[in-house]
Amino acid sequence: MKIKDKYLLALLLITICGFILRLIMAHIDPFLHDWDERYHALVAKNMMDNPFVPMLRKNACLAVDPYSWTNGTIWIHKQPLFLWQMAISMKIFGINEYAIRYPSVLMGTAMIPMLYYIALVFVQNKPVALIASALLSLSNFHLELISGIKGMDHNDVALGFYVLASVFAWIKYLKKPSWKWIILIGFFAGCAILNKWLYGLYVFLIWGVYIIANYKREFNKKEIVHFAAALIVCCIVFMPWQLYISHRFPEQAALEYEFNRRHIKEALEDHTGSVWYYLGHFPQLFGEGVWLLIFPGLFLFFRLNNPEKKLYIPILSGMLFLFVFLSFFVKTKVVSHFYFVAPFFYIFLAIALHALLSRLRYRILKIVVCLVALVLLWKPEKTLLYILNNEGRKMKIAETDTAKRLKKEVGNRKICMVGAKNYIEVMFFNDSISAFESVPTEEELAVLAKKGMPVVAPSTAEGIPEYVKNYSLFFTIPNK
Repeated sequence: MKIKDKYLLALLLITICGFILRLIMAHIDPFLHDWDERYHALVAKNMMDNPFVPMLRKNACLAVDPYSWTNGTIWIHKQPLFLWQMAISMKIFGINEYAIRYPSVLMGTAMIPMLYYIALVFVQNKPVALIASALLSLSNFHLELISGIKGMDHNDVALGFYVLASVFAWIKYLKKPSWKWIILIGFFAGCAILNKWLYGLYVFLIWGVYIIANYKREFNKKEIVHFAAALIVCCIVFMPWQLYISHRFPEQAALEYEFNRRHIKEALEDHTGSVWYYLGHFPQLFGEGVWLLIFPGLFLFFRLNNPEKKLYIPILSGMLFLFVFLSFFVKTKVVSHFYFVAPFFYIFLAIALHALLSRLRYRILKIVVCLVALVLLWKPEKTLLYILNNEGRKMKIAETDTAKRLKKEVGNRKICMVGAKNYIEVMFFNDSISAFESVPTEEELAVLAKKGMPVVAPSTAEGIPEYVKNYSLFFTIPNK
């Protein structure tokens, strides 16, 4: 077998391994995670019927705060593309907790060969490119995003995919400029914005730095035209939704845009941290101990004899800008907000690991180093402990079983459920139930009585007032 074929075979095996791991993680939990998967799942389910009216609640039986993203009706708290993807998946595979994760499985898998190509062009070294793709394939943080265990879950998986795809298209454009790649750069960047707002412009940041850095050597008017064309395509992709929601849901849209701006000046929803927040989470992102190899990897990177050195400043500037901006200027700290550039850090980890392996004389030592690095990044023991010894997980499974059983208990009758901590899950698995964690006021109960609507509560619900218990159509649902 030719050496080239061996590397392609190795990449194929790494990609298949990554797909299997992501599929396993998508099935690891038979329930929806609290933050933020269950909200994403319910909105996506409701978008199956009307993709242009994102709603958390349909036909609420009690009063709600229309501006609350955890308890309201119209839901434009996040951009819609990843929700549309989840809705399509449920159209194909049915309404269940696994189907919502399948788009993340596919996108997470596709990122592996894309990173291989980017790393190969970047460092001109196939073993390094393979190591980088293997690191992404086994990344525990990425796997937990796909499973929903990590907050922001499928939203940040989609952001990472589309940002990497836009950079992949840009690298392809640099190798062989064509309108196909210009359009794809803009398309993928626009899709990234339709997932996580302006983070999606990342490719234009590094492309702009590339043009400026090479201005004196080779000023290219045509490339500036191509840059502008890609940016126009990007706007064509993401602007219609912004205009639409501003016209259709003006108050909610204005509130959400203001909420996005407040992330910079305020630590929202208790997401606080110092300027060292993201650096302090590098062990979580890149593996305990392994993350330290980023620094020698950077040092060795500058010593590479690479004809693509024009890429050095743009790629590094983009990474540094995001790190400094999030660390020093953005008050709201969320570790997954930084993860969409993690694939580029895997390249530097791979450079350091490859250099270390090349200095080891004995194959057994090379195998041990590889296994230790991959296990520290993969953290299989963490996943096993989570499955086998987690009381919170057992409780979630029991609550989900109860939510699924409700359909058999109440049939298709319109029901108002109160005192339900898992109210989102109840509505996800039951079309006819409008569920609330709160209880109705006496006035609201009188309105329900006129409609002849039954009111139910879990048997374990606390704080149910007597006037609700005395309601003629009130009954409890036992937990089994």
